[in-house]
Amino acid sequence: MRKFFKIALYVVSFLFLTISGFVIYQLYKPLYLYSLNGEKINLRNMKKAVCLFFWHPYCSSCISKFKSLKQFMKILELKGYDLILITEYSAETFYKTTALMAKYDLDDSICYFDKTGSVFEKFYVFQIPLIFLIDKNGNISKIEDINKFLL
Repeated sequence: MRKFFKIALYVVSFLFLTISGFVIYQLYKPLYLYSLNGEKINLRNMKKAVCLFFWHPYCSSCISKFKSLKQFMKILELKGYDLILITEYSAETFYKTTALMAKYDLDDSICYFDKTGSVFEKFYVFQIPLIFLIDKNGNISKIEDINKFLL
């Protein structure tokens, strides 16, 4: 009977460590984004305040926001935030994104692709456009309406 409890304790300990290790990995796994020129960044390593703008090149609501994006960027800059545009990756979205960056005269360095979907998943992005502010302390807030933010 004593041997049974010893084995059960080992099994439970093993399962606990395995499950807790998986949970910790899920909480802190890298969130990689790729720029238009292929540069890879880990969103978790960002030490500055950022604004994440989730969008898609074929989303008309998203593209309509691009008209006021430069003004939005200026206000973000005054508040100490850097803008990061995030979309999913495919060859088709890559070419469409490149064309949109040129059409709206936006710097390529603000546009990133979520090739694995991990960033979309982490922020529970099920509809777009969606905008989050993350301050230097890691506090996250959602911007409901970009127009109200611009006022």
